[in-house]
Amino acid sequence: MYNIRNKKKGQGIIPYQDYIMFFSGVPREARAKEGDGLVLHKKYESSIEEFKFISERILMVSLKLELDTLYIFSVYDPEDCKPRIEKTFFMKLCKIT
Repeated sequence: MYNIRNKKKGQGIIPYQDYIMFFSGVPREARAKEGDGLVLHKKYESSIEEFKFISERILMVSLKLELDTLYIFSVYDPEDCKPRIEKTFFMKLCKIT
């Protein structure tokens, strides 16, 4: 599993060789300035139970394991110079945890 910063627009899933990339970014009509991504090996593809694009900075993938479910959150935190964004970002994060 890899976490990546991403400037792709929109949201989606892209298969590439032995991997699957989940990405969440700004709307297509906006300037590409932020986004997040998560890369999983294809061997986990059959275990993917759910994925949610919560915002352009937060996405979640759940994997069904033998006895439980593993929730993986990919979070691209706000930059230090943007306090207003930081406040709304962490409010969103608190709502999902």
